[in-house]
This record gives sequence, C-alpha cells and structure tokens, in this order.
Amino acid sequence: MQLNRPKVSFQGRTKVLLLCFLIATIFWFFHAMDTNHTAIISYPVRVHVLSNNESIRPSETIKSKFKISIYGNGWGLLSKIIGRGIPPIEVEKNAAKEMTVTSKEYRETMMLHLKSFRVNYIFPDSLDIASEYFEHE
Repeated sequence: MQLNRPKVSFQGRTKVLLLCFLIATIFWFFHAMDTNHTAIISYPVRVHVLSNNESIRPSETIKSKFKISIYGNGWGLLSKIIGRGIPPIEVEKNAAKEMTVTSKEYRETMMLHLKSFRVNYIFPDSLDIASEYFEHE
C-alpha cells in the first residue's frame, strides 16, 4: 500500500521565513539603538584666515574637522554621526601669525554641544591651517 503524501511548497515557507528574519532584524536594531555605544564623529571647524594685504591675497575660509570619540545612547549617536546638531566652530586667524587651531582651545565649546555624551578623546590635538592655506596658492 502506497501513501500519497501531499506535495509541500517551499515557496510559501520561504516568504514567511524571510518575513520573520526581517521582523527579527528590525527588533534587534531598535533594541541595539537603546543601548550605549562608542562612536567617532567629525566636528566641523571653519577657519577664517584674515590677510594682511587684501590686494596680494584675499581673506579666505578653510574648512577642517576634529575627530571626537564619544560614548552615549545609540539614537543620539546616530544623529551626531549623520551631522545633525553639530554647529561648526568659527575661528579667525591672522595669516601673518601662527596658523594652528588646537583642540584644547575649543574643547569646552565642543563639550557644550555634546553635553549628553561622554567625550573619550579628541584628535588630532591641533589642525595645521597654514599647510591648507598656502596649498591654494
């Protein structure tokens, strides 16, 4: 006597399996975002280089950035990683004087804008604006 087994369609089961993986991934993502993480963000710096002699070399703005390692909630980190809510530091430097921006000078300003996070470290310690300024000549 031969048993007639019904044919099983794996196509319907595959769709259900993929849907379950999608739902599990979404739940995992939301759970992971509610925990604390460490991330490195870019903090923008705009240096306005003032020229002594406007007829020879005009004043110009150089954009640079500090990298900051911060620790905090995943949702807050995500917004900082994509650049929301980080106003650039505005710096004015005279072209005739030392053209270096140190992170120590602006650490308090950066910490004020990142007050809901713990700042682990800031790198580089200083930005050499002179190399970028004279590169454009």
